[in-house]
Amino acid sequence: MLAAALAALVVWAALLAGCGAGAAAASTTLSTTSRQTTSPASPPDGAATTDGATTTATSADPTTTTSVAGDGILFPVMVGEKTGAIDRSGCWVFQPTEDGYPHFTEGLAVKATIGPDGDRRYGYIDAIGAWVIQPTFAAARGFADGLAPAAVRTPEQRQFWGYIDKTGAWVIQPRFAVAEPFQNGLAWVREGDREGYVDTHGDWVFSRTYVRPIGMA
Repeated sequence: MLAAALAALVVWAALLAGCGAGAAAASTTLSTTSRQTTSPASPPDGAATTDGATTTATSADPTTTTSVAGDGILFPVMVGEKTGAIDRSGCWVFQPTEDGYPHFTEGLAVKATIGPDGDRRYGYIDAIGAWVIQPTFAAARGFADGLAPAAVRTPEQRQFWGYIDKTGAWVIQPRFAVAEPFQNGLAWVREGDREGYVDTHGDWVFSRTYVRPIGMA
């Protein structure tokens, strides 16, 4: 615990000084130490950050993505009521926000933006915040097994889900009312009055008739 606390202090000192080579060595110590502890390391109350705010808690549990440092590690950091993430070099990759930093799966994270029509549009960013798949979807979820559920909305405001690959291309065309992420090559979906599992080609593997609860349209 003492080693973890000392390592965390070194990282916060690096943040004060700005990110760079010295901070990289310091935060490498945090990465090594955090893997050996069962509880997150936290700087003392009132520790300052690069924006002058004070921190109430930090988590040393690294999240695997593609960070600026290039080693695939991000460290969640809470500043007041906001959460962001730094890389191993101590640089902010995602500035603290009330919504936290994006949740990454298979190196990409869903991000929403406001489209020209005023509606929210969803796409995917990498760990430095760059768009990898442009925000053209009415809804989207994380990647699993190389595919992600994404939705389109018709002029009648009906929403249909399909599955895209990491280029944003449709692998399974949008036709489902419900579409869960894949797991071990299967995904739970609902299409009309049919629900069950489809494979990565969109073919039914198991299905049954969906019985709508009384009162549902």
